[in-house]
Amino acid sequence: MRKFKILFVSPASYFSRSSVALLQQHPDLFQQPYDVQSSLLIEHKLVHHTGFSHAMSQLGHHVATVLPNIHSLQKQWAQENSVSYSETTWGTEILLAQIESIRPEIIYFEAYPPLPFAVWKNLKQTNPYIKKIIVHRGFPGYFDTLGFVDLLMVATRHLVTQYANYGITARLLYHYFDEKVLDSIQLSPVSYPITFVGSSGYSFGAGHATRYWLLKELLECTPIEMWLEETPPSKEASSKNPLLSSKLFIVNSITKFLSWIPFPIRQMLINSKWIPKKYRDLFNTSQYHSWRIGLKSNLKINLKEPEKPLMDLFPRQCHLPVFGLDYYRILGSSQISFNCHTDAALGDVGNMRMFEATGMGSCLLTDTGKNMSDLFDVDSEVVTYSSREEALEKIKFLLEHESKCRDIATAGHQRTLRDHTVLKRCEQIDEWLQEII
Repeated sequence: MRKFKILFVSPASYFSRSSVALLQQHPDLFQQPYDVQSSLLIEHKLVHHTGFSHAMSQLGHHVATVLPNIHSLQKQWAQENSVSYSETTWGTEILLAQIESIRPEIIYFEAYPPLPFAVWKNLKQTNPYIKKIIVHRGFPGYFDTLGFVDLLMVATRHLVTQYANYGITARLLYHYFDEKVLDSIQLSPVSYPITFVGSSGYSFGAGHATRYWLLKELLECTPIEMWLEETPPSKEASSKNPLLSSKLFIVNSITKFLSWIPFPIRQMLINSKWIPKKYRDLFNTSQYHSWRIGLKSNLKINLKEPEKPLMDLFPRQCHLPVFGLDYYRILGSSQISFNCHTDAALGDVGNMRMFEATGMGSCLLTDTGKNMSDLFDVDSEVVTYSSREEALEKIKFLLEHESKCRDIATAGHQRTLRDHTVLKRCEQIDEWLQEII
């Protein structure tokens, strides 16, 4: 089997917030050489998916990792390698210089390529040593450009179908647990009966409303503690532009109306080559609104957009967000880890928290999904709920039956270490690479 030289390009969207604790330990971090900065970020797990590089190296590939949107890190690399750049386009210029320096056969973009489309579309032509460009995504979008990649991998079955509706072949690659975390954090005794660690949904728009209102009810009715990401909403351009705001209102109104069209007819319209793409996009978006209507009925909760941070409403139970190893420590010391997917999951399950919580030995209580059997055995490896009443009942049961809770946590931990590690996912990626090269 062939071994490849791979460049792994990983986003670090929350780095500015997650770096605070690391800077307390290493106040001179940004004065350190590039390799030192990069190694510390990866060692402290402050960047998602960096376990990929180690796992692919275990399989015999040569892997380099680049974190393109960390301003100070990238500029340090440019300084050390005598690369000049413009302050307005530094991200593109430095990343292209790194590609030329590393000369990979394969570029793996986690999420969407952080380059102008016209640039990454032609990378193989401008850099003949690049054989394939691959992308992994956990969210929909970019239906007009991702058909140009050589291998598109997505994190849910629904996304496979969504991209297929646009004539794009996508392969299912679920998220995973980075088992190397356990080298840094030993599984610890339980400190918290039940926790939630992640974004509450406040400031994330209507797509997170289900989670927000469910978490709010849990805070009112259970001993749950939460470490929440509740970034204050930014001033969107639409708030400054009445015309744009009006257009968004019209589009949202149309998609909500289209959501009432029966599903088979909607699918036919999405797949029709006679309907312009911009209208097919509206029909595709309308499926999300249709699913939310059913979800609202099932969970029996208010799906209006959140208005106040949960940290303001429940200051004793809610804490500042944690990242990296601190995030994993909370999971590992939780008897029960609560999970709720965003509305964009559209009935599928498989977010990162599922694998991280079970990987750290916590009993996972998660919303159910039609693909749950792909991942875990219900009631023996994880516990699921399909309504807010059931969520509250399951919490009460698990807290009152600690032995049963521990047994499920142990079984879920073993399943994740057997089937859902970064090494397992990389073995699958390696098979696909061998097929396409």
